[in-house]
Amino acid sequence: MSEVSVTLCCDDRVARITLGVGEEGVGSDAGLECLGDCLAGLQRREPAVRALILTGSTPESFSLETSNREAGESSVSVAARMRQVATVFSALRRFPGATIAAVPGPLRGLALEMALNCDFRIATPALSVAFAPAREGRVPEGGASQLLPRLAGESVAKRLLMLGETLNGTRALETGIVDALVEAEALLPTATEWASRSLELDPVALTASKQLIEHARTRPLETGFATERDWMNELAGPSRD
Repeated sequence: MSEVSVTLCCDDRVARITLGVGEEGVGSDAGLECLGDCLAGLQRREPAVRALILTGSTPESFSLETSNREAGESSVSVAARMRQVATVFSALRRFPGATIAAVPGPLRGLALEMALNCDFRIATPALSVAFAPAREGRVPEGGASQLLPRLAGESVAKRLLMLGETLNGTRALETGIVDALVEAEALLPTATEWASRSLELDPVALTASKQLIEHARTRPLETGFATERDWMNELAGPSRD
C-alpha cells in the first residue's frame, strides 16, 4: 500500500500544502497526522505566512475515501480518531489568514470535509461531489453535517448525506460548495492570485473579519453587532497607530 505524503512550501507569505496521497487517502490516520504536523508547525516556523493553499498532486488527491477505520473497532479507538480529526480541522479553521482549497478533481470523504473547513474552495470542471458515510453505517466526522447546510442549504445537504446523490461541478458552484470553477492549468494560479489579494488587506482586520463571519453562525445577531463594535474600537485604538 502506497503511503500518504504531505509537503509544505512557502513563498512570499503564502504557504502551500500539497497532498500526495497513496492508496490510504488523506483520511487515514497517517494522512491526518502528516497534515496536522504541517499545520501545527506552520505558524511556529513561518510566522510571516498569512495565506494558506491546500491542493493535491493528482486529480485523485481529494477523492480517496479509504481510512484506517475498521468495522467493529473499539469505542476507545473511535474516540481517539475523533480527537485527531477535531484537532487537525480546528487548526485549519483557526489559521488567521485566508485558507483556500485548490481541488484538482473529485471531492470525497474526509478530504471533502477538509475542503469545507477552508475559507474558499476553487475547483476544476473535473469536480464531482459525493459524500454518504451512512452507506457504511457512519456519520460525517469532520463537520460536513454542520458545514454543508450552512454553505449549500439543508436540502442539498440532505440529498448528499441521506440520498447519496453526486453533484457535478456546475451544481456545486451554484449551491456554494465551491466558489469558482477554472480550467486545470489555471487552478494554482487562481488560488495564488486569491491568496495574494488577501495579503493586500490589513492582517489584523482580515483575521477579525474572518472571526466575525464564523461567529455569525452560532451567536445571536445583537452579540455579533457588539463584537463588531469591539473590534472596530480595537482597530482604531492608539496601539494601531
